[in-house]
Amino acid sequence: MAGQSVSAHLDPELLTQLRAAARGESRPVSQITSTALKLFLDMTPGARQSIYSLQNAATDDEQAFLARFLGRQVLRAHHMIVESRYLVSSGGTTNPHGANAEPQSEDDIEQEAARVCRLK
Repeated sequence: MAGQSVSAHLDPELLTQLRAAARGESRPVSQITSTALKLFLDMTPGARQSIYSLQNAATDDEQAFLARFLGRQVLRAHHMIVESRYLVSSGGTTNPHGANAEPQSEDDIEQEAARVCRLK
C-alpha cells in the first residue's frame, strides 16, 4: 500500500531538532516523523492524554525527564525483545521477559542459572 504525505506545523526550534536528528542518523525526516507518529498512535488514549497534558503544563525540566524516562523504557523493551528472540531461537525459554522475569520457585532459579552458564 502506498503511503500518503501529511503536514504538521512545527515551531522553528522543533524543526531544527528534527532536521539535525535526520542528518545525524542519516535518515529521511519522513522516517523519523512516521515512526514517532506510529508509536504515539499505538499508545493508549490515556497515555496520549498524559503526554498532551505534560506538553502543556510541565516545565522544561519535567519534559526532559519524561523524554529520558521514555527513552530508558524503550531501551529496556528492546533488550527484552532481543533477549526473548535469542532464547527462543537457541531452544531456551519462551518467557517473553527472559532473564528479566522474577524466579518463582527453586526450579526457576536453577533454570536461570543453567541458562546464564550456557550464554558464557
